[in-house]
Amino acid sequence: MLGKLGLDSTQLAALISDKQAEEMEIELKLDAIETMLASGNLEKAFKEIKKAEKKEDYSKAVIAYLKGRYYIKNNDWKKAERNFNDSIRLQREVHHSEKPKKNLSASSFNELSIISYFENDLDQAIKYTDNGLEVFDENGERKHDKYILMSNKAIYLEKAGRIEESFNLVEDLWSYRSEINSIEVILSLYELRSILLRRKKQFDDAIHFAKEGIKIARLNNQYNRLFDLWSALGSAYLHSNELKCAKICFQTALTLEGKFKYRNVFIQTYTDLGILYVQEENWSEATKALNKAISLGRELNDARRLSLALIVLGDLFAKQDKKPEAISYYKEAIGIVQKHQLKKREHAALIRLAQCLQNTDQEAFATCAAHIVQLELELQDQKEEYYDEV
Repeated sequence: MLGKLGLDSTQLAALISDKQAEEMEIELKLDAIETMLASGNLEKAFKEIKKAEKKEDYSKAVIAYLKGRYYIKNNDWKKAERNFNDSIRLQREVHHSEKPKKNLSASSFNELSIISYFENDLDQAIKYTDNGLEVFDENGERKHDKYILMSNKAIYLEKAGRIEESFNLVEDLWSYRSEINSIEVILSLYELRSILLRRKKQFDDAIHFAKEGIKIARLNNQYNRLFDLWSALGSAYLHSNELKCAKICFQTALTLEGKFKYRNVFIQTYTDLGILYVQEENWSEATKALNKAISLGRELNDARRLSLALIVLGDLFAKQDKKPEAISYYKEAIGIVQKHQLKKREHAALIRLAQCLQNTDQEAFATCAAHIVQLELELQDQKEEYYDEV
């Protein structure tokens, strides 16, 4: 056979060696591009992606994935979504022939879940994490992506109010802590445990895990997680009525503004600070904090966080018997939550609106009351928790 090809064994070995060296170089180049993307060197990364795209021996699925990563870093959700879907499709097409165990499809589904989360579609975000976990190859590469998918799913479940499901997933992940090599995932688990324990009214434990996470984040210079954990600690103190401690936590968290890219998280912290000031009846500081939350929520199109800030600002005016102002904010919140099918929050806003309308506009009150009854039938006997479930 070698004779027919005009090759001897030495020449064949040299060809194989050259091919392996070429594949190793390609693999290294693609890893280098992913590092550029992770470190924020986006334009250099994109130039390298475009160069690689012109070469036939580069994996099209990997190129599509890297382009998706570039676009998601630039907040261009549509182009990112298209490229991640292309990567998944290409992986299916090549099946066994082209690096089947890179777990690129699982990674792409994870990125698609993040896009859905930022587009206020929690149900779709959860579905994408399920898709990612379903195609994940336990014997393949990128093993850390499994834990990222699980962690993200737990976050989406908590945001969707599916507390027990989220808590059970966090408990499952907690048992794998020694295998998780991502400090961000580890710190996310500490934050989630704190949030979920607070929502289960286990305040001492919620405070404990937030404090432990803060220590780890501080040692590792994880500023975004430091922000999240200080905010979680503040919420635990707020809900246990330790207002002075809560204020210290929220103010500390807000000193980290500007340390990281995603500003959506500040909406919740300003809202929590507003709740704190409302409880203190410090109307001017509450208004300032809530207006900051609302301004950010509108700018960033964060329906869930924005609607809560609007409800809290409505409460602030209702407590001062300024009903027209309260009604205006409740109505704006209702418009947002109806668009995004946030039924529990819609119910909470409608109850507040009805209270304002009761003695001022009987016709509007009757319409509002009928809507509340319809929503209660849809929600059945699900109970709300003050602000957490709103």
